[in-house]
Amino acid sequence: MRKTYLSRRDFLSSSVILSSIVPWAFLRPAYPEPGEDEQSLKGFIISDAHFGWDNPRQPSVEVLRKNLKKIVTTFSDLDLIIDTGDAHHNTAKEEHLEEWIQVVSEGCGAIPLFYVPGNHEISHNNRENRELRSASMGSLPCRPYYSFTIKGIHFISLPQMLGVNYISHEALEWVRLDLKVHKEETTIVLSHNALKGTTCPHDDTGYRMVANSEEVLSLLRQSPQVLIWMHGHNHTWEIIPRWQKWFVSNGRFGGFPPRESFGGERLGGIYFKIDREGILIRAWSSSEGKFFDEIDTKYQHLKQHISTSTSYDYDKPSSIAYGVGLSRNGQKTPVNRHYIGKNIQTKAYFMGVDDVWFNENSDFTSYGERPSGGKVLPAVDVIPYGKKKEIQWQWNNPGLLLSTGEDYAGVMTPRRGDARFAYYPTAPGEKYIAHLRAYAYSTGTEVYIVWRIYQSNGVLLLEKKEDVSLLEHGYNDIFSKFVVPDFSDVETININENSDLQLLISVESVFRNSGEGVRVEQLQMKPDKTELFTKNPAIIVKGNTYAYKGILKAGEYSEVPMPSATDSRFVITSIADGNGLITYLLKETGIECQVRNATISGKKGSYNIGVLRAQMANYKPAVVIAPLAKAEIEPFVKQIENIQEFRYLTNSQ
Repeated sequence: MRKTYLSRRDFLSSSVILSSIVPWAFLRPAYPEPGEDEQSLKGFIISDAHFGWDNPRQPSVEVLRKNLKKIVTTFSDLDLIIDTGDAHHNTAKEEHLEEWIQVVSEGCGAIPLFYVPGNHEISHNNRENRELRSASMGSLPCRPYYSFTIKGIHFISLPQMLGVNYISHEALEWVRLDLKVHKEETTIVLSHNALKGTTCPHDDTGYRMVANSEEVLSLLRQSPQVLIWMHGHNHTWEIIPRWQKWFVSNGRFGGFPPRESFGGERLGGIYFKIDREGILIRAWSSSEGKFFDEIDTKYQHLKQHISTSTSYDYDKPSSIAYGVGLSRNGQKTPVNRHYIGKNIQTKAYFMGVDDVWFNENSDFTSYGERPSGGKVLPAVDVIPYGKKKEIQWQWNNPGLLLSTGEDYAGVMTPRRGDARFAYYPTAPGEKYIAHLRAYAYSTGTEVYIVWRIYQSNGVLLLEKKEDVSLLEHGYNDIFSKFVVPDFSDVETININENSDLQLLISVESVFRNSGEGVRVEQLQMKPDKTELFTKNPAIIVKGNTYAYKGILKAGEYSEVPMPSATDSRFVITSIADGNGLITYLLKETGIECQVRNATISGKKGSYNIGVLRAQMANYKPAVVIAPLAKAEIEPFVKQIENIQEFRYLTNSQ
């Protein structure tokens, strides 16, 4: 067969979409060695498209489509495009979700697209598992947090989960391990919300910044390879230096406009270019087709060059990393395959955990308030019972001060919607302990513990109420134990690994007759284990066990080689003796193509398109195959309908 080589520009102008319902072409360019002026990584960030927002300030779908087209044609040599969230509005109907897929996922064509979910996608688990839906829409392999490396530059997706103003310990523990694994690589963290004390506004801790910012910043300060935090959410264009790092607000692709000083009515995003000597960041307006610093002198600050040595390396193989932080023994997690390559090398990394209480915000230290007075307590619900529609409570820094009167009120972890659809995954037979610590200002307050198990489609499988206890004046510590039943007749991933349904465990403390008030300082869950550290951590994949023998304390990690997965979907089972907790990461090095909107399986150059994950409403998405840096795949299949299998050839063939 005669081999054909296409330039990036030629490839972008040709058909690059694989569809299950219309003819499609699979064309794959070979990448030539770069010239002196091409020794860089070039990317563009969009954010806050807000498809489906029913508001006069929302740009039309056609405007957003033209906006993206202008970006990809103006910057025709991009190595990647990143979307930092709020792809659709939280009130959007399902038919609007397909608009992001059509305009952005398909519109990026052959350019790799990396998606970081925003609060409008994943902070509203009231009717379904929005995290799972967002992962399907954005072709994410595992959890919403993940990382990737292109041309030696490392990127981490770190979204807000369990609340618009909160980054979970689960995600932070995984990122902590990821930063250890990639400590030699220049790193950019991609998120949706801002950190306190960086970009504006600075007065809205309940919505416009992360409540546990100090915890996040502490991790960043311990990681000198992290140079930039880039986020969406506020729709502003900002580039701010703080604490020997840079913080960038990525503007707006849609949604409401900010004040003129922050970009105003314009649409666009952030362009960046990274080479061995530094990083260039420039705010771009699609409306004018210009960089902001070219529009007006008042925007000169929106062009910054960070002079620093980086880990840029054109020849370094691309990689993808995923996994789970604070995973419990027996927990099963599905992984969907969206990356392929002819010689992928996979390694598993295990890190120890010694904070055995795994539920989020268990000491209520993360808290925020809106300027209007609204209170935001991430990952926790305060629930009124009886005739009252709301209960009087205030944040007591730390702790919650409750005044129930003669009525009942519950404090629940996680929130009710999260408990029904997303948190906390568990396994049959696992044992847990709940701990409530409360200070009663008077005697006679009643309290009892409630355990619940949900199927992750919202079905309540079990509710167990413990006996009522009377609180004494002063501090009270109440403990409760629970064993997850077998549930062998319930469809879950524990019984059938082809299922995405999980068993979810939650706990609630219910109070009555609080008298002068009760300060709830802790509501915690942990595995019922006596040991403090992670011991003999392992994962099971397709019946094979990959393990480390010994104890791993907090921050200690080990590396275990394993064969690369070939299935379009597989399940990882966590195994941990000791305290029953493990953080693990799988890294695949040598990926050459990103496959969007569908999974993919196969090996040795022959691949099968799997499930169309990104189906929204009645829309069947196109399957997009985008090349990553330094790949040698060439055309093999062209103009075939209803494709089920394709192969690629390399130069050596």
